[in-house]
Order: sequence, then C-alpha cells, then structure tokens
Amino acid sequence: MSIVDQILGELGRSIQQGHFRELETERVEIKPVPSEGKDWKEIHRSVNAFLNTRGGIMILGVKEVNLEGVRRYILSGWNEDAEPKLKDFAGMFKDRKGVRLDLAESFPSMEIRTLLGQRVAVVHVDELPADRKYAFYN
Repeated sequence: MSIVDQILGELGRSIQQGHFRELETERVEIKPVPSEGKDWKEIHRSVNAFLNTRGGIMILGVKEVNLEGVRRYILSGWNEDAEPKLKDFAGMFKDRKGVRLDLAESFPSMEIRTLLGQRVAVVHVDELPADRKYAFYN
C-alpha cells in the first residue's frame, strides 16, 4: 500500500468517526482548496519548503477545523477550477538572483483521487537536487 493510500485511508476513517489524528508531518500537508488566488500563498509556502528540504505530499480538499477546542477534518473536496493553479507550481519559484526557475521535474505527479465519494488532489513535490538549491517564493 502506498503512502498516499495510507494517508487517505486514515483521513477517511478520521472524518467518518469524527475524531482527529494528526496526519501532517514535515513531508505531508493537508489543506483545503482555496477559493481565491491570495489564499494560495500558504500552499505555495508549503510547496517551497518541500522543494528546499526532503520533498513531500500535499493533499488538497480537506480542511482542519477547531470547534470549541475540538479538532477534526472536514472533507471540502477538489475544485476543478483550481487545476491551473497546480500547473503553475513549476514556474512560480525563483533562484537566489531572482531568476524564475523551471521546476517541472520537481512535480512528478499530480493526481485526483476519491476520498469518501469526493475528489481530492494529491501533489507530489520532489526535493531539489543539491546543485539547484534553493528555490524562493516571492
């Protein structure tokens, strides 16, 4: 079973049972799909951190909420209108001199998966090779 399958399975159980289990790590981020461009900044920062460290997996379409001290996940789903935002990842980072980088090879797969009958996006981000470190966002 792949790591993505394991994470999605745990997310599904957590959502169905209404209990929270911390699934985010230094290599896994779980985020809702932002409705506006400016709200994508947090996702861009996480992607930037993955590029500059050991890589990671971003799951988009699940929101973490804290209601009266009780944390839980809510399945918000994937928005097809956001697909161009994912494709923009490869060209939105710069090097130390401010030159835009082409990082297409750092995003080996972006896939839409089903979680509890709804769709979520899974973005794999590879670590930059040592000779290409570091990438900067804004």
